[in-house]
Amino acid sequence: MLAAKIIIAIFVWVFLVFEIWASEWIKRFNLYAHTIVLVAALLIGLVSVGFMQILAELKMQQTEQNERSLQQTISRAVTQLIPPMRGTIPPEPQERPDCGVRVVNPGSAAIVVYNRSKAILNSPQYSVYIWDLDAGSRNSLPTYEQLFKDKWLRPGGQTGDAFGPWRIFETFPEPKLGDRLFGYARTTCPECVTERFYWIYTKYGESGWYGEMRGKGAPNPRFIVSLFDYPIDRQEIVISSLPVIQRLQIENAF
Repeated sequence: MLAAKIIIAIFVWVFLVFEIWASEWIKRFNLYAHTIVLVAALLIGLVSVGFMQILAELKMQQTEQNERSLQQTISRAVTQLIPPMRGTIPPEPQERPDCGVRVVNPGSAAIVVYNRSKAILNSPQYSVYIWDLDAGSRNSLPTYEQLFKDKWLRPGGQTGDAFGPWRIFETFPEPKLGDRLFGYARTTCPECVTERFYWIYTKYGESGWYGEMRGKGAPNPRFIVSLFDYPIDRQEIVISSLPVIQRLQIENAF
């Protein structure tokens, strides 16, 4: 296309110069005829070049306009095919650690701390509050609490790594054999998703059960102390009706 345009422009230029040279009126200038022809040829050449440049710029503008129009058409078509996204996709939330306990060894109850989550459990802790329903005192018994500061557990659930077992009673005198012990355990960690509480009921040295409490929040110690005002059969009814997620028997750790 470019070569054809150049050939046409040269042909037009040669044709116009020849017409001027062969015209009758140019012969009237005699000696100045050659000069007039050269000047005319130069002017015609400049006009031709300028005209071709104008045509090229117009062609370029038309091409750019056509490309923009094509891009807009494609963009509208894509927009109709793909619905706009409403906001950005949030990153998947990272699971927070979660701490749990098991109560083991019915002969002398002990606590095992384990990791319930799929995250690293760091610095877990537990505490136990137990009352002897067959003793004369309404005060809670001295129990052993544990903070595993700067220690951690991998994910694995009850079958994975754990801390313990740690005996609940580490001070003497211990409860009498067969005394009914009732209370709860609490466990958490600095970054844990929640605190967890477990009811514990056992006949010391014999058997017992435990279960995670439903709902949130620690139980009121006044509720446990109030059981001392009831006869044994009423105490048993109240304790057996406590809501738990699952009631588990206290079994040997090994």
